[in-house]
Amino acid sequence: MSGFAPLNAPTPTRLSDVVFEKIAASIISGEFAPGTQLKDDELATSLGVSRMPVREAFLRLERTGMIEMVASRYTRVADLTPELVRDAFEFAGNQAGWAALLAVQRMADDELDAALGLLDGVIAGDSSTAEQRLRADAFYMHLVAHSRSPHLVLVTRDITLALARAVHSVDFDVIPEDLRARMDDGYRRLRTALEARDAAAAERTVREIHAVYASAV
Repeated sequence: MSGFAPLNAPTPTRLSDVVFEKIAASIISGEFAPGTQLKDDELATSLGVSRMPVREAFLRLERTGMIEMVASRYTRVADLTPELVRDAFEFAGNQAGWAALLAVQRMADDELDAALGLLDGVIAGDSSTAEQRLRADAFYMHLVAHSRSPHLVLVTRDITLALARAVHSVDFDVIPEDLRARMDDGYRRLRTALEARDAAAAERTVREIHAVYASAV
């Protein structure tokens, strides 16, 4: 879970992870447009793998809402509706909030200082730019890593790609000024919470920031 750019997920270690990310990247880029039918045998051939990792990837892509599957009928790229985009931001916000809660409780002082430095870069920039979204990306990934929760790190990979698709659909240049002001205020309040090691406030504020982006869709 800016414009919240996709978090840089951990390097995949299983073949099905690699296949999942390659198919997801094709969906995010628009190479596989909404409605495109995906066939496991064709993808297996093009990716140089067996059908099993493709099928495993399909199951994960379905859970993220990126594809639709109907047994014995079709597997196709799901339409990216406003409702799906809002859901992606809301879900990512809950996970990022959990990461903030754990990270504030578990970070060493130097790790907290690093988090504050990354957040200062977010606060100082323009949220409509791609560069700024990468700064937010780095900040949230720092929280995930320092949550010291292996399960949260694992789930982040799926959230990252689902959110990436949502981010690509949002024109951050046309976000109303009142929403921008709420985002900016949220980041400033988040800094105060981090500096005070107020884990509950950090969690709440991260979720509020994501909700602002969801409301902009």
